[in-house]
Amino acid sequence: MEQLSISVRDMAGLDTLRPVTGGVPLAEGAAPDGVAYALHDENGEAVPLQTSVLARWRDGSARWVLLDFQAAPPPGETLRYTLTWGVHAHGAVPPVTVSSDVQ
Repeated sequence: MEQLSISVRDMAGLDTLRPVTGGVPLAEGAAPDGVAYALHDENGEAVPLQTSVLARWRDGSARWVLLDFQAAPPPGETLRYTLTWGVHAHGAVPPVTVSSDVQ
């Protein structure tokens, strides 16, 4: 299973849960089509995460993956997370998924 460290730093002095959205570049072949993504906090707890592949390499593997989750870093501090992916990656599922599809 592959992994990548992610940091979320508070820059606004807020002490509340808020949305985090960002793109992650991946090397060619590192995340083949069909892999699952999971996010865990510093304590190894699964964090609800939604992902969307924004671009693919010629081999079909993910090139850019958009991550959407919530974090509450203390004012002026940083929280660290680990993004993992693979066919057996398991994480927490958001209680309600968000879709950009307009109906």
